[in-house]
Amino acid sequence: MKNKGLVIDTPSEIGQYSVVWNIDVPADHPKEACEKAIKILKEQLKALNGKDVDCLPPVFEVIDCYNNIHVVDFEEIEE
Repeated sequence: MKNKGLVIDTPSEIGQYSVVWNIDVPADHPKEACEKAIKILKEQLKALNGKDVDCLPPVFEVIDCYNNIHVVDFEEIEE
């Protein structure tokens, strides 16, 4: 049986991390989805820098070389 979903390999070296940011966006084609996602991430980065208080900072999942998954929520860090 074939696995469904996204499979992300664990980084192979100590000190390397795979950083995952996931967002669902409506779009007519993959390129448009990427463009919208980049725009949203830019807005979230502005929020992280305190320039846009109406937008939530990003949340990332980070996978280390031991296959541990860490959630980094910048809104929680800022508080």
